[in-house]
Amino acid sequence: MSDKTTSSYFRTILLLSVAVWLVVMNTTMFNVALPNVLTEFNLSPADGAWIVSGYSIILAIFTITYTRLSDYLPIRRLLIAGIIIFGLGSVLGFFATTFPILLAARLLQASGAAAIPGLSMVFAGRFIPFARRGRAMALITSASSLGFGLGPVVGGIVTEYLDWNYLFTVTLFVVLLIPILFRRLPAEKVRKGKLDLLGALLTGATVTSFLLYISTFNWLFLALGIIVGCLLWLRVTRTEVPFIQPSLFRNKEYRQLLYMSYLGFTTHFAIFAHAAYVTK
Repeated sequence: MSDKTTSSYFRTILLLSVAVWLVVMNTTMFNVALPNVLTEFNLSPADGAWIVSGYSIILAIFTITYTRLSDYLPIRRLLIAGIIIFGLGSVLGFFATTFPILLAARLLQASGAAAIPGLSMVFAGRFIPFARRGRAMALITSASSLGFGLGPVVGGIVTEYLDWNYLFTVTLFVVLLIPILFRRLPAEKVRKGKLDLLGALLTGATVTSFLLYISTFNWLFLALGIIVGCLLWLRVTRTEVPFIQPSLFRNKEYRQLLYMSYLGFTTHFAIFAHAAYVTK
């Protein structure tokens, strides 16, 4: 790979980092808007919490799905599709006048937003040379951390001077990156492969169960998560092309990345827990 191509791809990483910053900020912006939403729609804190926890669940499931699909489909196609879905969810949320529509908008946003952080990492691992790959991934994770930190600040300013509906317009700017990313991302070919649908369903069920337990502290969800997680492990260790590759967990760099992701998750959980406490 030439130095010119490498520099071009690294500039693409900068654009992807901006997109990551916007969609991650969207996750935490609504924490401070929950009291306003609860009051406007006359909701209980448990119902309103689904605006955040439902977003997190869909985001986790679809992030895994997008990254697995990138083994067969071009990153550019998946990424642009995700941004379009995210934009449609933002438009729907801005005009939401009932809680079901608001919740549907947030879930639609999450299903599209999931493409951006995961596929950005995949792009860095696939197209950035090893010597600069660490720096590229550091930019992406830094953008994610910045989004987590600025989300409540931006959310508080917007809800203070405008209304919670306008939170959807802040992250809608990510749609402006579509033509730029379409031009800069490489045109990969579709590769033949078979998606492990059962493994995908078991992964989604496992993630959902554990996130529901964290949100509700209902031991039934924890037990269900453990059971489904065991079934998932049996599936991935006995399938020729599993949805999750068990060999990844023996890779030192991958374990370090999981550790960094865990730190980001615990930060998000702490912010969410504080938001849930404030709404009581």
